[in-house]
Amino acid sequence: MVPCESAAGANTCHGSSPLVFVPRWPEVEMSDLTPSLAFFGLRNTAWAGHIRFKNSTGEWWLVVSPWGRLRLCQQGETEGCL
Repeated sequence: MVPCESAAGANTCHGSSPLVFVPRWPEVEMSDLTPSLAFFGLRNTAWAGHIRFKNSTGEWWLVVSPWGRLRLCQQGETEGCL
């Protein structure tokens, strides 16, 4: 998945591919992504990693376990998110 932003930070891409992330809200930024993050339907597993979203009010992590479990954690929240 590739973030869809220009060097100036403006959203200039069009969602012509399912592999392009086009944010629905311009104020939400995808600030970090595990490059190898992937899901495998054959055995319902995943390549573990995270995606970090942020805006002016805070930050959220979407944590993906090797079993495909998704956890949504707020900035500063540590219990169950590491």
